[in-house]
Amino acid sequence: MPQLKACRSIEEVNNVLQNIEQAGHGPNEYHLSAAMTAMTRRGQPHHAVHLFHGAFERYSVVPNVVAYNGAIAAHSRTGEWERAVALMREMRQQRGLSPDVVTYNSCINACAHGSQWERALALLREMKIIGLEADEVTYNSVIEALPPYQLSIAREVVVEAMANGHYQVWNEHGIHAELDFHRANSRNEGACPSSVARALLYHTLIEFAEGSRSITDLSVVTGTARKRSGAGGRIGGDDDGGVLMVAACAFLMEECEPPVDVVLNHRQPGSFLVTKEAIERWVRRRQHAWGGREQRERGR
Repeated sequence: MPQLKACRSIEEVNNVLQNIEQAGHGPNEYHLSAAMTAMTRRGQPHHAVHLFHGAFERYSVVPNVVAYNGAIAAHSRTGEWERAVALMREMRQQRGLSPDVVTYNSCINACAHGSQWERALALLREMKIIGLEADEVTYNSVIEALPPYQLSIAREVVVEAMANGHYQVWNEHGIHAELDFHRANSRNEGACPSSVARALLYHTLIEFAEGSRSITDLSVVTGTARKRSGAGGRIGGDDDGGVLMVAACAFLMEECEPPVDVVLNHRQPGSFLVTKEAIERWVRRRQHAWGGREQRERGR
């Protein structure tokens, strides 16, 4: 197994598998799953897909849940969301295997890469129906799948995640509140994805507007964002600590309707402030805008 995990190319994988076969020790489903994982981690998911669809049959090995998860993850990396979802159906209907959280997370991630946000939401609902508990990766992937204009749905996902113990982002400091995006990532790998930060900010603003959160100065701690490396790419760390700062400020000042004023903290580059006055001003403008909209609707 260590030999397979260390392989850097499909040629090395095939040589190790042949040696295992000649030694009379397989290969079995664990060997093949390790080979698939090695290829995906080396940025060669297409080879992982070929191993699943070819090597298992060649060596007369029945794939297990781990193998299916590896194949689904590989299809996610190659942008083939339809095949990822089809494999999950196959493992359940043809193999009698029960998809786990990893299976669903990979399928949701594949849908995110394929701009299939409605299907990603449907998979989240399906998890609840079958009693499978979503984790932080699940919620991150669903929110990242949503287009920017679906902020209300993103907020609903955030609320559900918080109710289940995720996104515990608040540090209370007496006279002001602190929203710390590092706390949104329980695995301590930097801050949360930019899309999750947008949803958390929107949720906070709506809480202020609805009165469920007292309006005070709001300090926002950003830090290192996570973002996609491109279509079919992985979601990973980003060395540019300003990415999330820029995304969060742009959301408040440019995307929000009405815009929200922010004050940059030059002494602490990884944070900024939204004053109590700015929040109150935003709430008044929003209420005025919504009031005018309701009047227009009644006049139709």
